Amino acid sequence: MLDNTLTYPSSIPPQTFYSVCPGVCADCSYLTKSKYTIEEGDITIGGVFGLHDVDRLYKTLCGDIRVVNGFQLSLAMHYAIHAINNKTAPVSLNGIKLGGLTLDHCSIPGRPWELMSYVYTHTGLLSPADRMKLDNSNILGWITDNTAAVESAAMVTNGLDIPLVSPLASSAAFQDKERYPTFFRTIQGDVTISVAISKLAKSLSYNYVNVIYSSDSFGRGGAETFESVAAQEEICVLQKYMVSPSMNASQILRLVSLSTSQVVVLWTNMADTTSLFNARNISSGAYQRFTLIFSMPYMDMAKQYGTSAFQSFFFNIQTENDPSYLRFLGSITEDDILKNPFLYEYYTKLHRCNLPGINL
Repeated sequence: MLDNTLTYPSSIPPQTFYSVCPGVCADCSYLTKSKYTIEEGDITIGGVFGLHDVDRLYKTLCGDIRVVNGFQLSLAMHYAIHAINNKTAPVSLNGIKLGGLTLDHCSIPGRPWELMSYVYTHTGLLSPADRMKLDNSNILGWITDNTAAVESAAMVTNGLDIPLVSPLASSAAFQDKERYPTFFRTIQGDVTISVAISKLAKSLSYNYVNVIYSSDSFGRGGAETFESVAAQEEICVLQKYMVSPSMNASQILRLVSLSTSQVVVLWTNMADTTSLFNARNISSGAYQRFTLIFSMPYMDMAKQYGTSAFQSFFFNIQTENDPSYLRFLGSITEDDILKNPFLYEYYTKLHRCNLPGINL
């Protein structure tokens, strides 16, 4: 008869063993001091965005505040909360006050999951007073920005069975409802951008193109979708290059320069796009004849590196301006700026000034 007793031979001396569970890297946790904002409410919407860039030297630290496609997402969420609570939105909560929690993942891989885990486990991040204010059971959903952030945040929202929404993540991978059962997006997917790029290429007689893509879901999924759509428009993809440790930006650009086509379609994340611009800039003009077609609106980044010597196209799904949102922006006061650490950083960087006597 078998039982649960485990008997060791008497010749083996007693020993103590400890279980070891893998966790997040220590650098990602204690070296990165995260700011946040919190608005009290009866129910709460959480937001985790890349409000800062990752530090250029230390990839587990937050760098400078992002002026484009960063803080604006946080401000848009704050506007939506403000509009609902002031009954100027097209939806109503019948007197229930909506609150918000904004976190900053700084484009650090895996950081959304870590920050959200801190919130639910009452460890780190929030001050003791804010932990008392926030009832985790009343967080009804989360908003995040890009593909990498969705992949990370979904590790939390899937288990809690609460919605995860993104205004920017267009990857076709998120259509898999088994892997992302609670995910929703407010933007059209990769197919829409791929059709637009293909039609542009055809109209300009760019019948042969090369594709450079990132190794994440956004890059791999976008490149695959584009190749399929391009074939329908009779656009031939000569070669695809994935940015990786074994194939860096400089090596890829060198290979593309030897191609019969100098037209390049890019499905790259911000980090890989930066490395490609850097590699191009140190090439002494060798890659100036490239025509680059970006699937993301990296116009401001391109301006920083200078684009006068080559032709570039950038794609972004355009939406109409909301007059009430513009009025909301105009109503922001100095007090609002001082209370919100992200808004303060954004304002001072945008206007290249510093408000005296303030240390945030």
